[in-house]
Amino acid sequence: MKPVRTIKRTESPVLSYSFEYQTIGASYAACEIAYIDTGDKGKKTTIKGSYRIPGASGPTLKLNERIKSVAEGIRKARNELRQRNKQAQIARLEMIGDYALAQGCTVQLQGFGQFDDKYFIEVATHTVDGSGYRTQIELRKVLGY
Repeated sequence: MKPVRTIKRTESPVLSYSFEYQTIGASYAACEIAYIDTGDKGKKTTIKGSYRIPGASGPTLKLNERIKSVAEGIRKARNELRQRNKQAQIARLEMIGDYALAQGCTVQLQGFGQFDDKYFIEVATHTVDGSGYRTQIELRKVLGY
């Protein structure tokens, strides 16, 4: 999805911002799922599926979950990895009002150092009060897999 805006720290009307990077319970590089199926006749068969983020290094999430095939294991591992990593890098910005900043859109951040990247708008709040039109957005980094 193409970003609706590029928000530059020094050029855009950013009033305040904050970033969080979660290191506990997030930022996995891979996920492995294994299940031991005893079958109808008591024969034990281990079914495994795994997914690794291309080029990533880091911890591996290991799960024991019922799967019926290797393909299902790979799909579940990839989905679980995405769910766990979604909240690894989040941001909050308050800006002069901008109608284009809506939930579900993406923005490109520039000038924020290590946090420069493409972000998904999770929540957008637009307010008009005595100090004018303001937009507050809560973002999560777009995962590239």
